[in-house]
Amino acid sequence: MNKIVSVISIIGALNLSGCISSHYVQKSIDQSKPESYAVVEGNPVDRHVFGEGKGRGMYQQMLFTGLDGKTLYTLKTSVNYPDKLMLAEGVHSIDVSWRYAQQRADSCVWVNAKKGHTYYVNRSVQDQGVQFWLVDALSNDVVGGLCGSEPEY
Repeated sequence: MNKIVSVISIIGALNLSGCISSHYVQKSIDQSKPESYAVVEGNPVDRHVFGEGKGRGMYQQMLFTGLDGKTLYTLKTSVNYPDKLMLAEGVHSIDVSWRYAQQRADSCVWVNAKKGHTYYVNRSVQDQGVQFWLVDALSNDVVGGLCGSEPEY
């Protein structure tokens, strides 16, 4: 009985701390061939905040709540929304939800995903809210922004 309680306690602690993650894989993606799909995730630099004062060391979450107009909600994991997407090539709209301490911001971003590329969703907290954009993980070039600002492809 004590072992069961210990396992449940560990799972609960991981869930509360945000250490459990989940991935969404679009249909037709062969995960054994990373060169055949694009990856979208929150910028790894933002996963932990270090420094002084309020919020020091607190975990930040960038979750993806929708893709191309469809919800990504699932009961399959304790997180309910993925923090990493594996996508087919092409233009996608992605609903994002960023959470940190008592702050939360939701938005929609777009990316023209290319096979074999990884993209980070970046954010900047400003006086009037939170701004989101996407960058290529290797070049750091801006490759996406808020939905509605897409160029013609």
